[in-house]
Amino acid sequence: MEGIDVLWDMLTGGYTKWEMIGYAIFILMGMFLFSYLEVENRDRESKNTPKKFSWKFWIYDNIRRYIASILLVYILFRFSHEMMGRELDEFTALMMGFTADGIVGMKKKSINALKQNREKYMVKNKEE
Repeated sequence: MEGIDVLWDMLTGGYTKWEMIGYAIFILMGMFLFSYLEVENRDRESKNTPKKFSWKFWIYDNIRRYIASILLVYILFRFSHEMMGRELDEFTALMMGFTADGIVGMKKKSINALKQNREKYMVKNKEE
């Protein structure tokens, strides 16, 4: 069992599973908050954006972004103590999710791996 404990500490920075779950909730709240603000400020007149909010379009358009955001959040979370010189707290976890999703969201247009073909999806979505 000692090997598993060492691996857990290495991957989590020594946080317990309950601390991980608690911080994950705050991180997800931060990511959700950034996404909500972004959706509220979308260009409803754009030909590449549905006039009415669509969960299907939102998921399709952002799935790669959220995968990248989760990876960035994990890196920030895991090395938070080393970067900040103190233990993580709830507010910092919230801001970590907000900031990581914001960074990835801003880079979404310039990183090909994060882009989706919106035009193709909009045509497909209108046909359904």
